Amino acid sequence: MPGRITDLDSQAAALRAARKRMGWSQGRLASALEQAADALNRGKDLPPSGRQTLIQYISYFENGRRHVAGRLQLLFCEALKSTAEELGFDDSVSNFGVTELPELPAAHLASAGPAVISSLRLILETNIQADAQIGPAYLIPAVQSHLPVIETICRMTRGPDHEQALRLGSQFAEFCGWLYHDSGDYESAMYWTDQALEYAVELDDRRVISYVLMRKSNVATDAGQPGHGLGLANAALKQHQQLTPRLRAVALRQRANANALFAETADFANDTENALIQATDGLTQEVFRTALLIARRHMSRWRQAPAGSGSVLRNRLCQSLKTAEPGGQRRNRYVTMLCAWPGSLPPMP
Repeated sequence: MPGRITDLDSQAAALRAARKRMGWSQGRLASALEQAADALNRGKDLPPSGRQTLIQYISYFENGRRHVAGRLQLLFCEALKSTAEELGFDDSVSNFGVTELPELPAAHLASAGPAVISSLRLILETNIQADAQIGPAYLIPAVQSHLPVIETICRMTRGPDHEQALRLGSQFAEFCGWLYHDSGDYESAMYWTDQALEYAVELDDRRVISYVLMRKSNVATDAGQPGHGLGLANAALKQHQQLTPRLRAVALRQRANANALFAETADFANDTENALIQATDGLTQEVFRTALLIARRHMSRWRQAPAGSGSVLRNRLCQSLKTAEPGGQRRNRYVTMLCAWPGSLPPMP
């Protein structure tokens, strides 16, 4: 993968040039992509949130922040009347594959396992911070290259070190899935989130399992599979008494998202309000009442909105929640995490 950043720049330039040859704006290209999706019966491959999200994706692609996901490449070729090579698409790069690395010496892990785990945890935290600044495209190769090392550590460690390795493995794999999700590559996102769930199940920590199930639900819903997303969100809420308020909040919020795509207005409203109650746990009564009134007002508008406009009202609700606390003070960031669509989520427990 060493040439991937260069490939990304080449792809961005090729996409910009192809669009300009057609004399199109990014909005016009988005319309052409929708027409291509209809002609090829590939509507499910488009972002479910609508044209504005698609225009945002085009901007990311043309600015070199993201690779065009495989499911969208055919649509770009059709809309721009160009070949994959002309648009800079490189099918030789595998989303799942990582360079094969040598085995770590067992004796080294036996003596230095905790230090290796601590070092990898710092690497993860650094990449999470970098994601907010530079986006997923530049981080995916680096993050993914560490996963074989973590797999080896999980296989060779014992006792408390093994538990810490499993926890780190779940966090690392989930973050890799998040990066692919943020890139619009839902297949790869689900693959790595599934790997995170395997580590979580072996760890047998209900909070970690719930979080990863919620993330799988988020990926499935954004991929246009709200039924699967709803089932996963329900699974995330099982044994809810073992979950923290913030975990219950993100799972309820995600279930609300799935219900919105089914136009289940009552369930959407109930889950959104309950998520807000959980998310504002510990806030002052004044702040809570303000946030709740805002939420109820926007949920009332959502009930009356035409089909397909739920995401717009959800976004308005999110913006209102961000200003719910006096002076813009976000003393509890789990109020604003309700706004993640698919936005950033709190770190794994």
